[in-house]
Amino acid sequence: MKNKFNYLVALLILCSCSRNSWDRNYKGESNYSNFYIVDTIKIIDPVRIHSPKFGGQFIVSKAILNQYNNKIGFFTRPDVFLLGDDLYRYLPLNEFGKYSYKNYGRCDFKKTSLLVPGIEVYELEGNSISFILGLINANFYHLKNNSYSYFAYPIQNDKKSFYKIVFPLCGN
Repeated sequence: MKNKFNYLVALLILCSCSRNSWDRNYKGESNYSNFYIVDTIKIIDPVRIHSPKFGGQFIVSKAILNQYNNKIGFFTRPDVFLLGDDLYRYLPLNEFGKYSYKNYGRCDFKKTSLLVPGIEVYELEGNSISFILGLINANFYHLKNNSYSYFAYPIQNDKKSFYKIVFPLCGN
């Protein structure tokens, strides 16, 4: 019985470590940043979605959500964006003064009556369809995010990859 318990503990440790495949000591390359603000975009009929199966907080249009197929590949589509919780969480300190981000990403969402199997769907309260679009280094993203809403993208090299992340412009 004791050997089975030790085996189980060892298996759990190995499984939890495999998810932490990013480099905690990686600071990025000297010739680029870990986070860039790219543009301001509009998403028509945006909804926030969360998958209990895959994790993550995302922003998509309702039209795209209709194409959800309960597979992880849906979340890597070019029209599915990670939802950033606070722009200042990712910006370097020396860039704080360059951007005015009212409400610090604290937009109000309400649960919608829209039912999609395997997905929790929330609508933005108000009429915001504008978002700040950013690119975030995958390794940096993994270091900054590790919660229930965390999504581990299936990619080959976290240090060379960037994810698309959006921040709603609520109350601006």
